[in-house]
Amino acid sequence: AADAALARLGLSESAGYIGVHVRRGDSCVKWRQLFNGSDCLSIEEHLPAIQLMSDRYGVRDVFVATDDPAVPQQARERLPGLRVVAVEGNEALWAAMEASKDVWTEDRLRTRRIPAADL
Repeated sequence: AADAALARLGLSESAGYIGVHVRRGDSCVKWRQLFNGSDCLSIEEHLPAIQLMSDRYGVRDVFVATDDPAVPQQARERLPGLRVVAVEGNEALWAAMEASKDVWTEDRLRTRRIPAADL
């Protein structure tokens, strides 16, 4: 299943890729509560590490895992020499996640606010 998912995204374990997880939803709400209002890291704050890894290892593919549909395009705009891929195109899932971002994803799945089949 993992190999098929990578293939759909045009990624290959043998060729290598950089993976970055940019949290913007449920975890950020909890993060702000725990850490006196500080926000989760933006894509901007991840860019130096992504560029360093790309330069050091010669990897040009970047997989962005995120709960914010704007982040993949932001990454593409800010990393013009790299190929940025993400799971995109499920607007209904994004809307459901945005509407309930004050609740942990696990709880949203348990209460069926978002269907597991959509993930």
